[in-house]
Amino acid sequence: MTVSSASSAALAVGDLAEVDLSDPAWFAQGPPHALFARMRAEAPVHHNISRQLGIPNFWSITRAADIEYISKQPSLFSSYNHGIMMEENSIAPWTSCATW
Repeated sequence: MTVSSASSAALAVGDLAEVDLSDPAWFAQGPPHALFARMRAEAPVHHNISRQLGIPNFWSITRAADIEYISKQPSLFSSYNHGIMMEENSIAPWTSCATW
């Protein structure tokens, strides 16, 4: 999927409930900015039903204010059971580790 096809796909998806963010095709050319913009507008809290073998369903939050609130409420919201998903043996980019 190219950037332009990812943008087109984001606009073409009828029901955002059908979007599976665990599908690597969405990220093949980088972050799917058009999809994230649409999710922020229409489904800022999205329950992702994974169709990828071995990846459990998860919630994605796309609005900055919601992410900030959730990160400051560990007694209400926790990733303790599943954590942040990364490929096994992968290295987190420095930008994602900078706040650890």
